[in-house]
Amino acid sequence: MQAMIKRFGDPSLQESTTASEGQALDTERLVTTAYLRTLSRNPNSEELLRSVEFVESSDDKMNGLRGLLWALLNTKEFVVNH
Repeated sequence: MQAMIKRFGDPSLQESTTASEGQALDTERLVTTAYLRTLSRNPNSEELLRSVEFVESSDDKMNGLRGLLWALLNTKEFVVNH
């Protein structure tokens, strides 16, 4: 998570969004980054929605992101392309 903040900046410093909007935007950006780094593509709208829900419903955001990355690494798309 710290590496993502270093790379993309601290979302809490964004002035134009409220805290919950900033958190949702931050999660969307992290999910998109996870897709780009594992599958070399952006998630479609359904994948983005389900992934953001999964990460935000996790007891810890970092554990949610780990779970998402493991799920992406175990997809047939990843195995075939990489």
